[in-house]
Amino acid sequence: MPSYYQAEQEIIKSIKQENEFIHEGAKYRVDVVDKPRPEKGECKTDIYVSATSVNAGIRREFKISVKKDNADFLENKVSAERAEQIFGMDYESVIHNCVKEIDNSFVSTPAFYVEQSGKTQAGSFTLGWKFELLNKLSGKKSGKVKLTEEQKLNVYSGSGADKAKKDCSVNNQVIKNSGVANYILVVDKDFNYSTSNIFKAIKPIEKYSRNLEVFFSCKALNYRIEADKWDGDRPLAVSVDWDIKNNTLIPYLNFNACLKIKGNEVGNKLRNQLKSLNITSIDQLKENQSFISEKFHLKK
Repeated sequence: MPSYYQAEQEIIKSIKQENEFIHEGAKYRVDVVDKPRPEKGECKTDIYVSATSVNAGIRREFKISVKKDNADFLENKVSAERAEQIFGMDYESVIHNCVKEIDNSFVSTPAFYVEQSGKTQAGSFTLGWKFELLNKLSGKKSGKVKLTEEQKLNVYSGSGADKAKKDCSVNNQVIKNSGVANYILVVDKDFNYSTSNIFKAIKPIEKYSRNLEVFFSCKALNYRIEADKWDGDRPLAVSVDWDIKNNTLIPYLNFNACLKIKGNEVGNKLRNQLKSLNITSIDQLKENQSFISEKFHLKK
């Protein structure tokens, strides 16, 4: 199946070549087609099309979010800023309620891995878990998020995003709200990228999102001792407070600092603690397991 980039290029190429299309019975001539580029990060609009109806002379914007039919992620590595945009001022309570519903799944997870386990590399220590939004359940650390229709629309369209992700550059010109999608296009491996089919298949996001379920998933952020690194300064919905007591490294689960604690803070502290216990490699980890508590404790 084509990558997102290939799918986007096919759409842009087709629209540029044909330069006109019919949507809901009206014929349009294309004025602008491009991929919006925000100041930072990514916006929800993948393809921006400005077109004018041939008969009425009415200009319309088609801001299309492109999704593969097998895609699951809606929001990756949710930050406190983005969570507030989606859930409102009470975002901490929303996320806290989500993770507390599955708190046993965190408690029962190993705090570190001497040997590889599934995709988790040998010599990995848990720093915490990122918060992600999906369109289906994903593993034991996931569940359903109760959202209003407005919140669902925000997830899919980006209507609550910051100005940098809403007002994007299109053909080297900043266009207000060009990054806020108003249509969605779901493609599969057999999708026909003709312009007529594209504008026949797009659906208004406001209607599309209304009846969909939104789920959350907590994905681990791990410190890999052999590589001496972790995958970035990610906001953590549940963080791990590693502490040394009586010469033993003990991991405490912290459910009360949703997205306020990030990976670098936990990772740098753990790195220094391991060094103080003279554990800087997998071999040393195997020799010194007795100095590390394998099970999580709850932070009071």
